[in-house]
Amino acid sequence: MIDNVAWHKGNAGDATHNVKQKAPNNLGIYDMLGNVAEWTISGSDPLFIVAGGSYDTEKERCNDELREFDHCNVKTSSLGLRLVLYPGIPKK
Repeated sequence: MIDNVAWHKGNAGDATHNVKQKAPNNLGIYDMLGNVAEWTISGSDPLFIVAGGSYDTEKERCNDELREFDHCNVKTSSLGLRLVLYPGIPKK
């Protein structure tokens, strides 16, 4: 159920929340859906892909298939960035 893993328009109270307040997904990763949508970049296109939905997204649209496009000059509290270190990458 989406309410268990994501803050969305129906349960977030129009605000972001600290991480790890909801259950992790099946990979053990917290906040991949809802709370804040994530900027992603694909190729050299000037449009960024906004993924995952946020606290102001309807719960039916908060899913791992949500992809919206926007220009990089948009500023809003409902967008974030996730930095990831993959354990399989050798350190230099």
